Amino acid sequence: MLKRQSKRAKWGAAYPRFHEVEELEAALSSLQLDRHQLLFIRAFADRLRRFELHAAMSRRGHRHLQVPALIAAAAVPPLIALNLGFAGRAVAAVLGVFVAAATGVENLLGAGRRWRHLRGTVEYLKTEAWMYVALGGEYGNADPPTHAGAFPRFAEQIDSGLRREIEEYIDVVTRLPAERDATR
Repeated sequence: MLKRQSKRAKWGAAYPRFHEVEELEAALSSLQLDRHQLLFIRAFADRLRRFELHAAMSRRGHRHLQVPALIAAAAVPPLIALNLGFAGRAVAAVLGVFVAAATGVENLLGAGRRWRHLRGTVEYLKTEAWMYVALGGEYGNADPPTHAGAFPRFAEQIDSGLRREIEEYIDVVTRLPAERDATR
């Protein structure tokens, strides 16, 4: 199991939250479930880890493109206002091209869209799993009110969430914003 990082190290860093998935997998594995249900739990935890990793990578890519572009965009107006001659205009032009390129690449790759999509999916799946562990909400209404009795509903909810993730990924992440707007 990975150790938690200090608050200082976590601030602003894009790292996978594997420790949360490990804790959830341990809680789910400790329930009185049969072998097939435990295989489902293991596959579910593996998918959560993949989503965590890809969300962190997407967040990192998004920030690596957006933060420098934002800083460069903020530097252009003062450079122009200072009227530093040809050198100042040349630097402002280069920074402007960089901002346009970084923004265009981010729009094309959609790292920000991918990050927000995956983060939302992971949080939904983790919340659903913790509700199942606690036999909260609809899981408490199972007949019998046990984890084994509520498992079919849990598996159905997870499957539904994963199907929704695939549909949203195709609609939200893989299409460019102009393509999405044209189909609505």
